Amino acid sequence: MGNSHSDVELMYRMAQTMGVDLRKRQSNGALDKDTLARLEQRCMECSNPTECALKLDGRACRVNPPAGQWPPSYCIDRKFLEFLSRLEKTSDNRQSQRAQNSD
Repeated sequence: MGNSHSDVELMYRMAQTMGVDLRKRQSNGALDKDTLARLEQRCMECSNPTECALKLDGRACRVNPPAGQWPPSYCIDRKFLEFLSRLEKTSDNRQSQRAQNSD
């Protein structure tokens, strides 16, 4: 079972792979520190940190993989990370539309 701070870094890497910057979301108030702490704790309880690291290393050059391919099905935080990823994409689309409308 995972239980080290390096295992928590896997969560941040996974989120980044999905286009979500958890630290940025926390610093700008979009993600409260208690929620982030729960995500970290759940990640540390994962029974597959080695497999997760290997999968992340294999996807290091691929940001925003197609839906359903990432995170792995065993990921404890999968549903919440997918939710945040959808929020990021919605936000990015709105910003892009605003930029196009202002041109």
